[in-house]
Amino acid sequence: MDLDTVLTLIFVCLPIFFALICFYYAIYFLKAARNIEDSPTSKIRSAAQGYVELKGTPQPLPNHPTIGKLTQKPCAWYRYTVEIFQTIRTPTQTNASWRLLDQGMSQALFLLDDGTGQCVIQPWGAEIMPTQGISWRGHTRIPSPPSTSFLKWLFWDSWGSYRYTEYRLEFDAPIYASGMFCTLSATDPRIQDALLLKSYLAQNNLSTCNLLSKEGLVQNQNCIISAMPEPRVIRQFKIKAFIFFIVFVFFSAVSVHSSYPIVKKSFQDWKKYKPPLQFTQFRQ
Repeated sequence: MDLDTVLTLIFVCLPIFFALICFYYAIYFLKAARNIEDSPTSKIRSAAQGYVELKGTPQPLPNHPTIGKLTQKPCAWYRYTVEIFQTIRTPTQTNASWRLLDQGMSQALFLLDDGTGQCVIQPWGAEIMPTQGISWRGHTRIPSPPSTSFLKWLFWDSWGSYRYTEYRLEFDAPIYASGMFCTLSATDPRIQDALLLKSYLAQNNLSTCNLLSKEGLVQNQNCIISAMPEPRVIRQFKIKAFIFFIVFVFFSAVSVHSSYPIVKKSFQDWKKYKPPLQFTQFRQ
């Protein structure tokens, strides 16, 4: 194929590819919202084994609190980024932007307490939705905790070339969680392989442990840990589904517009060069 043909195929196929991706995510977020709406909230004490939704407050595992990477404050979960402001000058232009240096998130277990019992939350692979984060600036890659002095912030920290951001799930703040709920005995391999869970059972003199995780979920089920109320989570998923649907319609229109001349020309060429029909008469 020549270069013009290759470029034509690229410009025709790319919008179709993006349209299919947007359609997939529109259906994904719509199904996630409907799944949350159709699933009732359970109590930990009476929750059935399988997919459940829980509401409660996070608590640390005994003697093992999670410490925020940047703020150095206890929390149930955190996600952080460290960025640097850089200016790149070229003979024709100057570009100034923030460049990511480091990022990460907590994978530590924590407890969810709803008043009827406790459940260990395993955040690995879950979609975690904190309500807000804290951001500040400084002069070193390894940050100091956010300044509590307004004058220090105004005359020193606010001019730093490094920016630190940390999102957190605070202890004792209500959260909503959904995932695969199971009750494990003390002899279960998943308990024996986790020193924190063994310590938790031993300190509380328990023979079983409730666990909520992503493991075992089917396609239309989501593992979500959110500091937002359930109605707000549903609304956000529906908004995302609507946005992806609008983008899907846009790319579909672009793909039709770009492929119509090619299809029309191909059809005209086919009509021009197709062989005439020949009929054979048979005499009886």
